[in-house]
Amino acid sequence: MPTIKKSSNKFESFFGRKPTGEAFAPGRINLIGDHLDYNNCPVLPFAVDLRISAVFAPREDNRICILDSLARRGQRSFDAEAYIAPYETSDWGNYPKAAVQGIVADQIGGGRRFKGFDAVIESNLPSAGGLSSSSAFVVLTGMIFCVVNGFEYTSLEFSSLMAAAERYVGTQGGGMDQTACINGKNGKVLKIDFNPLHCRSFSVPDGVSFVIADSLIKAQKTEAAMALYNSKPIESRMATAILNRRLPAVLKTACPPFSLGDLTAEKLGATDNEIDRAVFSVLKEGGYTYEEAAAAAGMSVDELKHSCCLMSDKTPLPEPPNGFELFKRVRHVLTERRRVERCAQALETGDVETVGRLMFESHASGRDDGGFSCPESDSLTEIARAAGALGSRQTGGGFGGFNVSLVRSGETEAFKEKLMKDYYETYLSRMHPEISAEAKSSAVFTVIPSDGACVRQMSI
Repeated sequence: MPTIKKSSNKFESFFGRKPTGEAFAPGRINLIGDHLDYNNCPVLPFAVDLRISAVFAPREDNRICILDSLARRGQRSFDAEAYIAPYETSDWGNYPKAAVQGIVADQIGGGRRFKGFDAVIESNLPSAGGLSSSSAFVVLTGMIFCVVNGFEYTSLEFSSLMAAAERYVGTQGGGMDQTACINGKNGKVLKIDFNPLHCRSFSVPDGVSFVIADSLIKAQKTEAAMALYNSKPIESRMATAILNRRLPAVLKTACPPFSLGDLTAEKLGATDNEIDRAVFSVLKEGGYTYEEAAAAAGMSVDELKHSCCLMSDKTPLPEPPNGFELFKRVRHVLTERRRVERCAQALETGDVETVGRLMFESHASGRDDGGFSCPESDSLTEIARAAGALGSRQTGGGFGGFNVSLVRSGETEAFKEKLMKDYYETYLSRMHPEISAEAKSSAVFTVIPSDGACVRQMSI
């Protein structure tokens, strides 16, 4: 990876002046709790010691120009103004545009004019692997734009703003990635609660390490991939619409669940078992058609589509061949939320065996009920189990990317060697012979929970 000095030299050579600031934003690993944040349920991620970095200097006009130090991405330039038109889907320039558009929309008024900046970026954070390289890029750009314009936010305010801003690119995620990136702490796992947003940190127990392994199946940022990801929050909203109509009568409560995160004993005045029985008496097993879901929610099909099911292009999500699996999706959310709470308690007491067991259970739930795993991630998890991991699971948005494993610190090297032999050299070579030996050679490594994003004046 290039050093800040090399990036500074690149900046000076390209822009004809010296940078005045530097910034970095880390990726994140989600220990447990995927596809929960947009349902207002808690999650347990941590920032990692892999990051996207930049050197920058402000401009007097509103132009933003970003250059890749390794020339892999090239250059993108745009103006900070009230409406910033996106590039084509999957273009990397949409991530800095997302951050700037979000801040401009929040700050605009009174004829305000915005300052732009020039920047050179570098990264050792793998892309399309579920480590939130995209959110790190959004946060990085947002921090720089705030600094050059003198905008100030608290860390939680900025987390919420960047989470909303990233929806510009077409994904309908929650706020986990941005919050972990901004609020990460060295040696800590964050428990992030939503509605209201709140962070609490837990120390990593002694004697264990986190090993991540790339399945080498990439979750591409294409329209089809975004539709697959976005089907999960859409199904959650559909299920919530049905439960809002029917659950109060079943539970004999006047308070409907405004999101799946409200399906708790505290908010509904019922036990977990009572909630489960009520929820799964309301939702049928198997797939729903649009007509069936609308009828259950007491809406017309058009009302349901426009209130719950629109993609970023304002068209409804196409009905899946087997229908919308609302029963399974809600079961994943309910059980995963409880695993997050138990995992936080286990971290607090240093019970690594329970943490590991919950990770395995979490992966199975994402595979069987969440619908966001893939055969390669499933195989990698089972190989990690056989290699001695205390726990292992796919991490991130799903459909490939990285697995995270909890391993006793004295066993990490033997564990990594076992993964290399059984997954990369054997399973992956058989199932995906097109994947290069070079890609496999750098696919497994240890990560450390690390501090969150930072921006500062140049120190070189």
